[in-house]
Amino acid sequence: MMLGIDLRKTKPNSVSAAIKQYISITYDEDPTAYTEDLNQFEKLRNDIINLPICDNSVNVLYKYYGQLIFLCAKFPLEDNKITCVFSWTPSFGKDKRHVNISSIEYEKACVLFNIGAMYSNVGTKENLDNADDIKNACIYFQRAAGIFTYLKEELHGSLKCPVPPDMLPNSLDFLIKLMLAQAQECFWKKAVLSKMKNNTIAKLAKAASNLYGEAYKVGNNNNLISQEWISYVLSKMYYLESACLIRYAMINYDNCKYGDQISCLMEAERLMLKCKSFKNQLPEDYYEDLKSFTKYISGRVKEEDYNNNKIYMDIVPDFAKLQPIDGAAMVKPIPIPDQKSLENIVGKPLFDCLIPFNYHEITVNYNTNKEQLVSNLISKLKTESQVFEDKVASLNINASIDALDQTHGLPQSVIDRSNIVIRKGGLKSIQETFSKASAISQENQSIIDKLKNDLNEEENDDLAARNQFGERWTRETSRNLNRGLMEKLRNYEEKVNQAITSDSIVQAKIDQNIVGIEALSSTKEELEASIPACRANASLNIQNNPEVIGLKEKMNQFEQSMEQKQSIIKNLNEKCKNDSINNIVLMLITNKEEINKEKIVGEQLQKYTTDKGIITDYLEGLKNLTNEIVELNSVFVLKKYKDNLLTERENALKNLEDSYKVYEEICMNLEEGINFHSRINSLLKQLSGNISDFIFARKLDMKERVNDLTQNISTGNLMDTTGYGISSPPPLPPRIGAKDKDIQNNNASAYPTANYPPSNYQNYGYGYPNQAPPPQAYYPYPPSSNPGYYQGGPK
Repeated sequence: MMLGIDLRKTKPNSVSAAIKQYISITYDEDPTAYTEDLNQFEKLRNDIINLPICDNSVNVLYKYYGQLIFLCAKFPLEDNKITCVFSWTPSFGKDKRHVNISSIEYEKACVLFNIGAMYSNVGTKENLDNADDIKNACIYFQRAAGIFTYLKEELHGSLKCPVPPDMLPNSLDFLIKLMLAQAQECFWKKAVLSKMKNNTIAKLAKAASNLYGEAYKVGNNNNLISQEWISYVLSKMYYLESACLIRYAMINYDNCKYGDQISCLMEAERLMLKCKSFKNQLPEDYYEDLKSFTKYISGRVKEEDYNNNKIYMDIVPDFAKLQPIDGAAMVKPIPIPDQKSLENIVGKPLFDCLIPFNYHEITVNYNTNKEQLVSNLISKLKTESQVFEDKVASLNINASIDALDQTHGLPQSVIDRSNIVIRKGGLKSIQETFSKASAISQENQSIIDKLKNDLNEEENDDLAARNQFGERWTRETSRNLNRGLMEKLRNYEEKVNQAITSDSIVQAKIDQNIVGIEALSSTKEELEASIPACRANASLNIQNNPEVIGLKEKMNQFEQSMEQKQSIIKNLNEKCKNDSINNIVLMLITNKEEINKEKIVGEQLQKYTTDKGIITDYLEGLKNLTNEIVELNSVFVLKKYKDNLLTERENALKNLEDSYKVYEEICMNLEEGINFHSRINSLLKQLSGNISDFIFARKLDMKERVNDLTQNISTGNLMDTTGYGISSPPPLPPRIGAKDKDIQNNNASAYPTANYPPSNYQNYGYGYPNQAPPPQAYYPYPPSSNPGYYQGGPK
């Protein structure tokens, strides 16, 4: 039989809420875009629960393990910046309760452990009567040893949490020795099955016995290893040493050393008789096999001793004086495969579009500089162009031309503007839109207040529990864990307050221009009645006046330049929005190139040099156009007719023009305001979900911890079993330490120095997998009463 290691057991666990929260806070992205990736990751973890013992289960575990590695590259899970609690039971030991630890390294270690354990169990399922299956089993056991070696030498040192007892170095060392011993035993079985030379088979058996002996020495000093396992490895050591000695006896027989032959057989019998004391600790079928093998050896000793006394009369030397056989170790741990060799199993990395968090700083730095640059360019464009707009507006040119062009009635430009205002809903529409924006703003403020209260309440609950349980309340403080959420909340609150200030400015614009907006919203007759008319002779024949014609052309150009300005701003904002260096950073990551943050940011910002030139040229052109308008207007003012009614008409038209401009500004402001308040509202509801998940997880964790601590207090057990301070299991019953004199005297093939188990040892229920009795090839050679069996070798 071969021994398989029990898998660690886990239960469903979700990391989605914590990762969504991190994406929302750190990347400032909508985490719902990664819902499919999160669902796939949750499925992968659920798939590793209750796996069947088969080769495919190894791939299932490796797939999840590989995605765990990818996940660590995307998120700072190893630094505990994302709170994910994982729950596992130990593989062996007396305490089999779930241990909860907030550590991704703990999760990776447990998954790797289960890969090693799965390899060991798959190995035990192979048919050891078949050469190919024996080879497969040997590879599985060596792979298991490689996994446990990696855990011991590499991953163990990176665990930033209390190490579970079954993954302590001495426990892993026992598993490594055990797996290598079983792999070496497979080599021996294959040699027996292939009828190799006796010397080869003896050396292979000797090496297997030595490895079982090493496993015994390590396990005997570890109270976590059950007495059944100790009895198993000790019986295997005796059995394989005996198998080696029988082959040694066959070699001596071939060399006519009949006394040496009998000495080897007697030593083999003595070792196998030790296995009688293991009866209560070994599976019945396996013990019966050992018993049958012992009986067989005893028969050979009796038969060969009789033949020697009657025929050969060779002196039987003391076994200690015989030349010892050196073992031929053929096995070693097979290293854990690297990530590249697992690509076909692991598949495409989840969250592939998300820049790894250690490179995210580069993109954040670039985006900050890019947005600041674009903001400065737009601010320069607006500020400097506003000077020229104000200068032209102060000349009241459009109203003056309209007043002279049409001394009574409504100029077409006024009719057009009034139609636009009416079509948009006029004063009523902007008042309703403003009320809607205010309502969303108030809702946002209410959400912020509630979320702050909820976080404060959870923090107060944690502080209360910390005061109640003192040092035994070992989990991270709420203030440390919710810092990111609170910062995000404060950021939103600041933006909401700024928006409220902007809303008050828009309200002031409405109040100050309500008369003009009402006039533009009225009927054509009402609008016409509000504008004074002047005498017909006040009109200047402007149709053929070159100054007026030139002035009107320049004013049309000026209006077009205002549209051009808006187009420049829109294009620049679109360019900034779509501008990303993710692909560049990902290429650098893929090529493993050294990243110079300042150099990359500086080079990529050069793409806005063209936009700087466009704005500079635009402002220069607007300046020249404004100077031309001023010059033409000075000539126009000197020639136009002076009249009080004409002045009143000009002022009335000017007020309507100004009101229309303000109306357009208000509409644009309200549209921006609605979009802003709605976007903040969406982000706040998303943050509300993250905070709810965080509080739910914290309350659930608190409930479990309080139950554990309360139960420990009520039972008098004050050891921490929450996973943040793992208690050691109670020691197994003391083992007999009487030294075996015969074993002490054997230096080359030294055996453990104690007889195990004690006769009064109680069975604690540690079992082995049921296995059918081994076939005849289980023995190094078949029983035979024919002295000539040595010539034919094993059948």
